[in-house]
Amino acid sequence: MTRLIIVGAGASGMMAAISAAKNNKDIEIVILEHGMKHGRKILATGNGRCNLTNKKLDKECFRSHDGEFIDSWLKECDTDKIIDTFFEFGMLTYDKGGYIYPYSRQASTVNDILIKMCESLSVKFIFDAHVLDVEICDDKTFNVMTSVGFEENGVRKKKRETFMADKVILACGGKAYSSLGSDGSGYKMAKNLGIKMIPTVPALTGLKCRENVYKLGAGVRTNAKISLYVDHEMACEDEGELQLTEYGISGIPVFQVSRFASYGLLDGCKVHVNIDFMPEYTDEEIKRNIELFSGMGHHSIGNVLDGMINSKLKDLILAHCRIDALSYVSDLSIEEIDKIVANLKCFYSVITETNDFSQAQVCAGGVRLSEIDMNFQVKRIPGLYIVGELLDVDGICGGYNLHWAWLSGLIAGRDV
Repeated sequence: MTRLIIVGAGASGMMAAISAAKNNKDIEIVILEHGMKHGRKILATGNGRCNLTNKKLDKECFRSHDGEFIDSWLKECDTDKIIDTFFEFGMLTYDKGGYIYPYSRQASTVNDILIKMCESLSVKFIFDAHVLDVEICDDKTFNVMTSVGFEENGVRKKKRETFMADKVILACGGKAYSSLGSDGSGYKMAKNLGIKMIPTVPALTGLKCRENVYKLGAGVRTNAKISLYVDHEMACEDEGELQLTEYGISGIPVFQVSRFASYGLLDGCKVHVNIDFMPEYTDEEIKRNIELFSGMGHHSIGNVLDGMINSKLKDLILAHCRIDALSYVSDLSIEEIDKIVANLKCFYSVITETNDFSQAQVCAGGVRLSEIDMNFQVKRIPGLYIVGELLDVDGICGGYNLHWAWLSGLIAGRDV
């Protein structure tokens, strides 16, 4: 009987276990999980609703340093494949503008379905099991060295235990959401085995800005277009609901560009964003509206802008322009009006750093895709598979990172 050890009881790990068990009846599967529960990150996704995947699925939704094979994987395991897989498990889904969720609107449904499937297929879970290293034996099997927690006389203790395996799947996640158990230990295991890596950085996270005016707009949510530049060359842009914070900027459009900021800062480059706070209007239209509203009895520039944008955003813009909100529009120079318009349409902000891994939704970087074959098996180490966030693939917001977890788990488990 083949013995498969899976490191990590998250999305990719449980999906890999189910796939392996369904495709091979003569197999023993053990999942080693260093936490005390299954799927903690699954429960936190989609604000507790779990965005499983997305109807819009192409390689442009994923980022990697070696991304030439992503398209082939997506064709093999598309959106319908994931929806059908969960239907086979007994779960209904619904489509909200292309975003696929469990019909229950609860992430716990997804987690519970995966657990029940694992249990029905006799997959064994061992919790509080911290994998220290993976050793390749002379007979091409593996020793998985682990520190396992146990209780003795009401006291929690640790013991060293080695698990023998014919096959191993590393599904232990990256560094993002460290509060939910991600500690980056899988990267160390891979590195110890001589597997090539891409430096890891936080992705889908907020950006800290140099300007000290952001505290004036903290809490504001507004539609905006974000253009991110690395050494004055545009790297990425996105539009959506921007959130202003005391430290800088957040929200989905910021998340979408954040990995490029992370790598730019890692390389020592100058990183900045241009923020268009009124993407639906041209410069000329904004200027014309200021002139129009000022002639309707709203004489101060503060009152005029109150009719156009959020009042706290108005305070931020005027403070940045060093213009008093009580100033009469008629007293402002052409240059001052142009300055206000320019900052509404192209607010220049220097990025000093990103939020750290504890506040990032996903980790960019990891094991190079060139190190694995199309079945997620390490080319130089037959029997060892790497799936999920450990690999150098990170998706944009919208269910893409979970799709990658399901996809890689399904294919690796099937190949085992």
